[in-house]
Amino acid sequence: GLYQPQAGSITLDSSALRQMDPIALRRTIGYAPQTPQFFYGTIAQNLRLTNPLATTEDMKFACARARVLDEIEALPEGLDTRVGDFRIRQYSETFWRRLNLARVLMRNVPILLLDEVVEPIDPTKAESFLQELKEIKRSSTLILVTNHKQYFQIADKVLWLEKGRVRMFGTPEEVAPHLEAAPPC
Repeated sequence: GLYQPQAGSITLDSSALRQMDPIALRRTIGYAPQTPQFFYGTIAQNLRLTNPLATTEDMKFACARARVLDEIEALPEGLDTRVGDFRIRQYSETFWRRLNLARVLMRNVPILLLDEVVEPIDPTKAESFLQELKEIKRSSTLILVTNHKQYFQIADKVLWLEKGRVRMFGTPEEVAPHLEAAPPC
């Protein structure tokens, strides 16, 4: 709702966004930003920001889906590990991105917007992670912002943006050959 269309309308399930309650609209969208932000507190407290009533099992399930549970359980204090201060440098960017993804997966929402939260998939984990994204797509519309073509195989549509403009829109099969031929940005 920050920008209103100059012409036409944007709809969600046949309802114009202008006619929707902004709070209700925000509750239907899960968003994982490109740069994760965590507050001083425990991992569990940070995960519960999106779902205050989450149980430990809920948190473990979301972390497993985001492929970060093993790393959390390897920490001496597990979900009770404090983050958000100088300790942030102790963990890899991959850890933070996956924890960011887990936080979004704490709520079941109809729309998930993941902005560069997934890096190129490790070949040994690629298939299971792509299967997890397919599973997410069964219950939510998944909008994935990425620079990596690996995710084409789960996409229904690809919107290729270049320098702020739409370069191409279509199925992965339609867009991929053009992307292959394009000079690197």
